[in-house]
Amino acid sequence: MSNLKINMNNFDKTVCEVLKIELDNLSDGLSFDNIRGWDSLAQFDLIARLEREFKVSFEIHEILKIVTIGDIKSILNIKLSDK
Repeated sequence: MSNLKINMNNFDKTVCEVLKIELDNLSDGLSFDNIRGWDSLAQFDLIARLEREFKVSFEIHEILKIVTIGDIKSILNIKLSDK
């Protein structure tokens, strides 16, 4: 369980870097509507970096369901729990 906590810290750092937001402003409810820099290119970059960081692959149907930061966390947690 502690590894998942460490991974979530890495998750937060990666999300903040890609979407150019401060860690203090990061929350699960943030979405395309709340983050100025979250466009289709940033989404692609974020998914690619998370796949490398966590050694997982997102399926197209999963990516299409992403609306919030919390959505990404939920998908990632499922993938990490399956490992």
